[in-house]
Amino acid sequence: MIIIEQAPSPTEELSIAHDVSVEQQQQEEEEEEKEEQEAVDAEWDGNGEEEEEIEQTIKAANAEITAALETPPDLLAVDWEKYPPPKGLRYTGDIESDEVLRIVQESIDRIKTRIREEEERKLEAEIAGRALEEQAGQEDDRAKQPESIADPARGDTAGTDNPEQPPGSEQDAAAGSAGGAAGFLTELPKRPRKRTLTSLFRKLNGSPEHGESSAAGAARHRLLTSSSQAELVTLSARKRFVIDLIRKATGEYTSPTSSLQEPEVECVSCLDDFAPSATVRAPSCGHHYCTPCFGRLVAAACESEQRWPPRCCLGAIPRATVLAHAADDGQRDRYRARAREWDLPAGERVYCGRPDCSLFIRPEYVIAAQGVARCDEGHYTCIACRGPRHEDLGGGGGSSGGGGGGSICPRDWELARTSELAAAEGWQRCPGCGAYVEHREACQHMTCRCGAEFCYVCGARWRGCACTMEQLGAVKARAAALRRERAEAEAREAAEALEAVRLVAAFEREEARKAELLRRERARAREERRARELEARIAREGERRRAVMLRFGALRAALDALHGAQEAAVRARQERRARALRARAEKSLRRLLEAHAGERAARRAGTDGRIAAREAALGAEYAARLAEERRIEARYAAELRAFWDGRKGGEESARRARDDLGRKMDAAFRAWRKWSRNELDACRHHAREELAIAEELMDEGERRARRAAAAEAREAARRGAAELRWVREVVAERNRLLDDGEIAELEGGEDIDAWFAESPEEEEEGEGEGEALAMDQVLEIGGTS
Repeated sequence: MIIIEQAPSPTEELSIAHDVSVEQQQQEEEEEEKEEQEAVDAEWDGNGEEEEEIEQTIKAANAEITAALETPPDLLAVDWEKYPPPKGLRYTGDIESDEVLRIVQESIDRIKTRIREEEERKLEAEIAGRALEEQAGQEDDRAKQPESIADPARGDTAGTDNPEQPPGSEQDAAAGSAGGAAGFLTELPKRPRKRTLTSLFRKLNGSPEHGESSAAGAARHRLLTSSSQAELVTLSARKRFVIDLIRKATGEYTSPTSSLQEPEVECVSCLDDFAPSATVRAPSCGHHYCTPCFGRLVAAACESEQRWPPRCCLGAIPRATVLAHAADDGQRDRYRARAREWDLPAGERVYCGRPDCSLFIRPEYVIAAQGVARCDEGHYTCIACRGPRHEDLGGGGGSSGGGGGGSICPRDWELARTSELAAAEGWQRCPGCGAYVEHREACQHMTCRCGAEFCYVCGARWRGCACTMEQLGAVKARAAALRRERAEAEAREAAEALEAVRLVAAFEREEARKAELLRRERARAREERRARELEARIAREGERRRAVMLRFGALRAALDALHGAQEAAVRARQERRARALRARAEKSLRRLLEAHAGERAARRAGTDGRIAAREAALGAEYAARLAEERRIEARYAAELRAFWDGRKGGEESARRARDDLGRKMDAAFRAWRKWSRNELDACRHHAREELAIAEELMDEGERRARRAAAAEAREAARRGAAELRWVREVVAERNRLLDDGEIAELEGGEDIDAWFAESPEEEEEGEGEGEALAMDQVLEIGGTS
């Protein structure tokens, strides 16, 4: 059979050539996509063993938790004081001893109290340190501030803040000299300094410019208050002087009607408004009082010493202010009287000793030399006992007559003894100063150191009597006889005293001998009794100490057993907590890993679906473009045949035209193919990147879960170490409580050292019937001897 091959038409040749080139490109692209898909499948197939990975991850997490839980306590920096004591420390089992239960609770409470006190000390130290830092910072801030501020009115530039150009520098001087001729720097006129009200009042009161001391002010105050008549004159003169000074200083000459425009002020007592000129101002606080309220304030102060002196806001109102604005002269007089009385300390005041008078006696009416004071009614009062004047005991009528004569207060025992001695020696009182004067030689004319002259015989003023030398001799002889009689009486008294002393000494020696015999007998009986009591005491104390040691030994044994049980309970609780932590962490991590595994599978399936859908869309577009190109090629070939049919060289021209169209279509196909590959690569990249991000987030969540489980395990390890430290501290505290209690009970018994150091006086108390018999025997022995 002969097969005749028909030559292909030009359109078929063009289509065949185009299909061959397209198929070659498509095969190359399919091979590349296959390689990429194989790589992706290989990667995804490596992650497909989800169960094995989950088990490995859980095993690694369990290993981390176990390593954290089994960390030695010495390697953990644990602040055990911040953790509560474990509940196992309160476990007592079947122990019913009240003392053991008390020690169990008290040991925990004492450690808690110690921790709280330590925290309070640390907090106080921190607060104190912060306060010191703030104080240091404030001092630094004050040190950085300028020392002074420039006053342009005075030309003071000492407080400039520019350290590079200090005041009075050469630059200023040069600038001033350079600009003097041209008028660059204009010197400002200096303003006159006005006197302040403070300086005016200081000048008014006579105070120095820079103030005065309290002593100087008190002296000036006493000087100003010495005369009542001068006060009113000085006050009015001061008021006029102040008004003139204020007007001259301020330059304001007010008219008589200017007070109508003055702003009103409020009276702090009645709360009504008044013109300032119609009120009284308290200098200490600046409050104002209307005239009636100020009068009531002064009257209330004069009624009770508790309200004295008149004050406002705890500041005393000056005396001049009160006297200037008192209601009337009667109130002024009453204020002056109260000031003279109540300004003195209570211990220095003297009142009339008569109950029906009791007037205050001013200091100028106190006669210190005579020891009396006279009130305004003429009554005399003793300044020593504050009672009425006593009768004159000066002897021999030495005191001068009259209302102001000297007297001796019975409470002044020193003066009484001096008066007795003066009467025995014949001394006389000076009628001038009341001092005692002794006569040694010459006549009876005596001159006192105060200048007074008097007769030594009768004590009258000199040349006021007719006493003679014979009378003086009789006075001195009588005084000498009195002295001899007193000396003889004293000698007799001394002899009688010596005899009495001798008799007393003999009696005491006899009593001492008897007492010594009695003491020896008592000592012997006491030593025997003491030896017996000491043996009994030692036996009792030994029994007591053995009982105490046995009891505390039993307590220690019970507590040691309890400590082992409590520590076992604490460790068992820690193990249960560790197992629960492992189970909880494994369950949580397994749930998370399984959820992530499902999410990974869903996301990978979704990614594959998106890529497949995009490939299908591009394949459909490729088929559509291929069909469209073939249709275009067929139509173009038909048009070429119709155009070049029958023309010379038409077939060659048609072939060239078809080749140009094929090349253009190939170029367009390659551009589309490149775009489609880029689109498919971008789709794959985006899908895989989203998948990678999601997987990275899931991996990070798994890592966080593992870190959280490990951190919880480390915290459990720290808590376990703290609980074990609590166990050790509580055990040590209980041992200390036992030791302290044992020592206290051992030392709380009878004092053994005191048994051997008892004094005889203590042993003599409570002697028995045997000692009384021994005393009788000793007395009989002493009587026969």
